[in-house]
Amino acid sequence: MASCRSTGAGPSKIGATAPGPPPPAPHVYSLAAPDPGPAEALAAFAARSGLRRVAVLYPRTAEYEQEVRAFARALEALGKVPYEVKIFPRLNHLFQQAETGDLSEYGKLTKQLDSEFLAVLTEWLRKYLKGG
Repeated sequence: MASCRSTGAGPSKIGATAPGPPPPAPHVYSLAAPDPGPAEALAAFAARSGLRRVAVLYPRTAEYEQEVRAFARALEALGKVPYEVKIFPRLNHLFQQAETGDLSEYGKLTKQLDSEFLAVLTEWLRKYLKGG
């Protein structure tokens, strides 16, 4: 199953230890571990909540690739929520350009989001906020 915690300052985090996702709220949720349970819980939450579209945006690290596959399988199995998957192979988990995604690179990275990531996210929001 999944757990949820919220600090109130940022998005709620779904982890692998609680009985389910949080109650409906206007937040963005992020998955906390490469366990398929949180992805399945979040996909079920999306379907139950009547979400019309889901964007799954991930960096290229191995654990996130496992999560994105689990999330896509869960959404596909539910069959109720159209979704798109986009993996950014040159980006770390903060969507910054990185060679390995390892914490040791942090001191060398620019402190801005990747322009390709921002363009994809902006286009997706424009498309679906207009009802497309």
